[in-house]
Amino acid sequence: MISRVLAEVWADARTASPERRVLVVITIGAALVTGAAAGVSHPLLVVGLATFSVLAAIQPASNTGLVVMVIIGAAWVATSEETSGPTSIAIAAGLVVFHLCVALMAATPHSSTLGPRILRRWAIRGVVAGSSAVAVWLLVQLLDRRHAEGSTLLTAASLLFVTGAAIAAHTWSIRSGESEPTDTEPRAHESERSSPSW
Repeated sequence: MISRVLAEVWADARTASPERRVLVVITIGAALVTGAAAGVSHPLLVVGLATFSVLAAIQPASNTGLVVMVIIGAAWVATSEETSGPTSIAIAAGLVVFHLCVALMAATPHSSTLGPRILRRWAIRGVVAGSSAVAVWLLVQLLDRRHAEGSTLLTAASLLFVTGAAIAAHTWSIRSGESEPTDTEPRAHESERSSPSW
């Protein structure tokens, strides 16, 4: 079984487009740099982060990307004395880059070339996600400086609003993706292959 999986991974690596290979490098690099900024320093965590980063890049449709984000988030919360400082924006940006690369690779075949239209669409998604992180950070800074009283009802309402906005954005993204043709094209001399399922 392992030899079959390794053979499929090797076949996917050989047929990968140049764009796909760049995304793999960016994915692994973003995870490792963000992990270092978040405080992943214990040798076992570094090895785990590197391993799951490679697995997420090789198998983007799996849940290994989630494991990478949990390792980074847990290390950041455990090692940082101030989780709402300016470093949080850099860590959030790194996680956005990692997530976008994994999601883009999961949504496209290994051998597809990525044209300007799809890259622009995914870049806009990244800017929207990054802008949302900055807006939330600014809101936290504003409320912290005002020493605002906490309110369970306001917190619950805010979480419901954010959840609704995320669902609406997701629905809009899916609908806009269906209405526009994508410009991912497999290379002419190779057939499209689906990712091996683990």
